Amino acid sequence: MTTEHMTFGDPTRVQSSTRSILLPSDEMPPSAIHALKMKTIEELESMARLEMPTERLISRSIVPTDLALANARWTETSGTTANAFTNTSISSNTVADDRYVGIWGVRLFTPMSTVDNDASLAALEQMQYPISILRIDVGGTRVAQWDLYPLMSIQIDLAESHAFRPISGLTLTPVLIGPNKSVTISEYVTVSTALYTLGLEGVVVEPEGLILRP
Repeated sequence: MTTEHMTFGDPTRVQSSTRSILLPSDEMPPSAIHALKMKTIEELESMARLEMPTERLISRSIVPTDLALANARWTETSGTTANAFTNTSISSNTVADDRYVGIWGVRLFTPMSTVDNDASLAALEQMQYPISILRIDVGGTRVAQWDLYPLMSIQIDLAESHAFRPISGLTLTPVLIGPNKSVTISEYVTVSTALYTLGLEGVVVEPEGLILRP
């Protein structure tokens, strides 16, 4: 598997370097975000056409079941040992036949808490997101390691019941995964046995009719 970096100045230019870095989406211009996503889709479609002759391909948003999760949600519980790496639910799962997966980022959501008064606000200001690093292995080879700290700024709105807004980070080198490849995602645990939601952002390319038929 080859991952490539799309430069912001020229979205059509491809470099062979790997930059395993997450940038907060609000630090990137909308045109660069659009170019990153479209180039990832184009790369997956090119991969699919080489291996899978078909009249029409469908590109759609990734969902948890594309990585063989039993439930269609990104909710996880952090590992039982703090200050150590452990596997998430996406552990040695295998991408299905005829599916090509591209991951261009992650989105962090609030831990399961709400804000109702000043005491709750004070508690939330001390709250720690339960993981700090995410690793992705494909076919037994580590292809990405992302530091999540740049995404962890707390946004508190006294007029609302939610203390955090979803914060997304985009990788400079999208992860491209072909059919029948094993995928393992591991996390560095900072708070053990804590419920959290971290959604992967990306796309799936597949033949028409598997999920969608236009």
